[in-house]
Amino acid sequence: MNSGHRVRVRMTAKIDDGTELDLGLGEGGEAVFTMGAGEFSAYAESFVAGMSVGQTAAWKTPAVRVLGPKAVGRDVRYELTLLDDLGREVMAVAEEHARHEHGCSCGCDRLRQSLAHA
Repeated sequence: MNSGHRVRVRMTAKIDDGTELDLGLGEGGEAVFTMGAGEFSAYAESFVAGMSVGQTAAWKTPAVRVLGPKAVGRDVRYELTLLDDLGREVMAVAEEHARHEHGCSCGCDRLRQSLAHA
């Protein structure tokens, strides 16, 4: 998945004792973000980039990195599922506008021009 794709993910984080951490995402740990726009953790994005819809990635990190000294010797387990690839609709339209003399995204301006010169 390339930069510019809008994706919907579910991400959870639990300490090894089962305590779930609040990641500040939407209801159920779901979030929609644009790849490469800095809206989401770059580390998590690196997993999403190689995933297919429905796939889940999991990793652990020392809890001290997340919770500070009180969590020394514990781990946080992250789980990230790619729920949907919403595509590049917005970016594709912008790219088409840049290519068309009059900003048409459907190609009719180019078709009219080519027919006029035929």
